[in-house]
Amino acid sequence: MAAKGKAEARVKALEEQNAALKAEVRDLRDQLKTYRHLDEHLCSTGRLLHA
Repeated sequence: MAAKGKAEARVKALEEQNAALKAEVRDLRDQLKTYRHLDEHLCSTGRLLHA
């Protein structure tokens, strides 16, 4: 019984960590989308040159 409880606690902790990482990835993808848009705009207006 103790092993089952320990395994369930580990699964719960991993699920929480997974949810947190998914939220972080979603946030970072949103930021990347914003910065890509800004980069494209700056390049198209000649204010930034691509390397």
